[in-house]
Amino acid sequence: MEFTKIFISNNLKRKKKAKRLWTGSIYARYRYYCNLHGRKPLGNITFYKQLEQCGLKRSENKFYFYGVELKDVPTEDTLTDMEKWSRDIQR
Repeated sequence: MEFTKIFISNNLKRKKKAKRLWTGSIYARYRYYCNLHGRKPLGNITFYKQLEQCGLKRSENKFYFYGVELKDVPTEDTLTDMEKWSRDIQR
């Protein structure tokens, strides 16, 4: 468990406030990190519970946000077409 918290804190140190983390990519990085250090990774559910214990909040569109309240996070319904387009271009 402590190894998982170290991974999460190391990844969050590089993130700025209000950074969006996609769930699939962070779990893939975690599994890679475990393989590099010869550790067995936690399962999906346990890992995401650890994320929530470390201060990340999950929005309804399955992204984790760090350093914001979820009511401040725009949902798909509140975004204009231009904002959706610019967001898709940045990916």
